[in-house]
Amino acid sequence: QKEILGDDFSFDDIMNLAYNSQKPVPVRFKNDKYVSINGTDVSIEKLSYNPFKPYEIKIDSTYIYPSPFPSPFDIQIGSENTTIELSIHRIPNNSLKTMAFQSDDSKCISLVYYLNPEEHFFSMTMNISIEKAISVQEIIDAIEVYNAFIDGKGKIFSSVIDTQLETSNANRYDEEALEFWKKVKEIENRLDVCFDPHGSKLEFEDICDIEEIFQNIVNKTPIRRNTKINTITSKWEPSKDDIAYDTLGKPIYFEFDGRSSFVLFGKKLELPCI
Repeated sequence: QKEILGDDFSFDDIMNLAYNSQKPVPVRFKNDKYVSINGTDVSIEKLSYNPFKPYEIKIDSTYIYPSPFPSPFDIQIGSENTTIELSIHRIPNNSLKTMAFQSDDSKCISLVYYLNPEEHFFSMTMNISIEKAISVQEIIDAIEVYNAFIDGKGKIFSSVIDTQLETSNANRYDEEALEFWKKVKEIENRLDVCFDPHGSKLEFEDICDIEEIFQNIVNKTPIRRNTKINTITSKWEPSKDDIAYDTLGKPIYFEFDGRSSFVLFGKKLELPCI
């Protein structure tokens, strides 16, 4: 702790560090008037509770314990067209003045940020974990918000955050992947279904099926499959007008209804063919 506090520190500095790191402070009672904290003698009178300080002092025979962090709170992050609400909780940080916060990591998009109001410092790390999404829309929203922050257009509540990237490796999320999930969402809307993004392992054949369905249903661009029929078996009953016999050796026009079956994200779909 002395490496962080330096040589010139106050009792409040010690307790701020203890609170920020959520670590107890070793103490040693010297007499009825002083305790030794980090090698510094502190008057017991200073240990009285101060409601304006971010800690509550609880003393046993060897430690002073900081009060726990407050309950989680919600924030909104977003892009121009999308808003995501995240639950944020404070996490321990071994620093005197810089506070650390983290979102619920069960979401498709998560973040960790550091804040030092005195130095006007704010730093944030954002991650996308597609495997944690519970809907197609959640994936689309996460990618759009992530890309907005990469572009310096991301929002916290209604304020645009002017992002300055700390690494050259921070790139926009793959646009082709975003377009793919948008197509899946459009198919959901047209067919009135709801896909589980992890209902089954996504294979290359599934990607092809999604593209085919999208072109047929959304873009109204039918995909033609040429099938050569070698034999047809049918039972014809002779009639009085001998129509059946008149058709022998002549071209015949057939029209029939067919259906194509697909299994996408664990959900079976049957679509009509012309």
